[in-house]
Amino acid sequence: MNITKFNIVFLIMVGISNSTMAQGLLLANTNKVMTLTFEKAKQMMREHHLLLLQKKLDIEKAEAQLKQSRLYENPTIETMYNINNPVTHRYFDSGYEGEIDIQISQPIAIGGQHSQQVKSAHNQLESTKYEFIDTERECIAQLYAKLIELYYTQKKQVIYSQELHAIQQVINAYQEENTKGNISHLELQRIKSMYLQLQKEAYDFLQQEQTLERDIKLMIGITDDDDKIRPTLNEDNITEQHIQNIHINELLSLAKSRPDLVAQGYDVKASEHEVKYQKAIALPIIALQGEYDKNGSIGHNTYLVGLSVTVPIFNHNQGNIKKAKSALQQAVISKQMKNQQIEADVTTYYNLLCTQTQQVQELKQLHNTPMKQQIDQVKEQYLKRNISLLEFIDLYTSFKDTYLAEQDIKNQLIQTVNELNTTVGTDIIKIK
Repeated sequence: MNITKFNIVFLIMVGISNSTMAQGLLLANTNKVMTLTFEKAKQMMREHHLLLLQKKLDIEKAEAQLKQSRLYENPTIETMYNINNPVTHRYFDSGYEGEIDIQISQPIAIGGQHSQQVKSAHNQLESTKYEFIDTERECIAQLYAKLIELYYTQKKQVIYSQELHAIQQVINAYQEENTKGNISHLELQRIKSMYLQLQKEAYDFLQQEQTLERDIKLMIGITDDDDKIRPTLNEDNITEQHIQNIHINELLSLAKSRPDLVAQGYDVKASEHEVKYQKAIALPIIALQGEYDKNGSIGHNTYLVGLSVTVPIFNHNQGNIKKAKSALQQAVISKQMKNQQIEADVTTYYNLLCTQTQQVQELKQLHNTPMKQQIDQVKEQYLKRNISLLEFIDLYTSFKDTYLAEQDIKNQLIQTVNELNTTVGTDIIKIK
């Protein structure tokens, strides 16, 4: 009986230490594995993400609008013929004795009626460009968040594959011993029940992994469903950096250059020019006119020049001016709200990162002994008959839960780094 228990423990140790075999189990039933760095994923997303491609068209639309605003009004040409010449009695007489009246009119912009419209369109174009940069920033943040989550989900899958492999060997050995009558059927059922529970937990992680892979493929433009994505992450480079070297005031200063905040600044400028444009529209509309009248009432081949001016008596464009002023106030308030939100978010994520960094450092101090070494110590206790086999399995499960908790803490820390980078608008701590 003791020899049998020793063999079972030895099988467990083999299953635990064989990570290569565990990773092979993890990647079973897949055709290809794509090792994906964060930088490569970001580049693929820029080339294939449909939302970014759509936003680029917004820039083209704004450029076209600016081009259109720079164009001047077309001249208007009017031609009049006499229907019946009372002298020659000819219809539509265009001869020497017939009358033709040609008029041309060219509107002239004054008081910023043209320039303010151009300036407003120019600021709208700049705003659209920064909105695209901001959309790209948010998409990268979403992509990074999913890659980080996938990375730690796959690490959790590895530990489940190791444990399932080891316990399967235990079950195989116990079934043989149960047949010989050395192991009770109840103890065998206990281990099988544990195995089924672990299978369920592993399947939940597998479903989560597949969902994350699907989302990532959509974002980076991969159409092959058989590809398995394996992100790489230098987590030690991130978790070992000292947040104390980063000052909150520096972060708040950097956040003022965030593209969405810059875009709203251009929105304010565009609204200011829109107010000026609407005020310019309230001015008289002037048009330069010219006329040629053949055989008119004052003589043969008469040339005239003149000026037409609208008289703003009833319509001073009051409604559009008020509307533009309200839109300007809204743009200013929106920028203030955005600035306040950014400051609050930066402060929140900075404090959270400080707390989580401390948790990771404490975790390293508490669990500085490798997991295999801890299990070896439990094995020694078992061989000394200080604990039973079920106690050994319970302790192993506890080690597994501790390992998963460690991965969750690291995951949360790097997710917070990603959020802080996104909120500030630049990579304070680079994820790679």
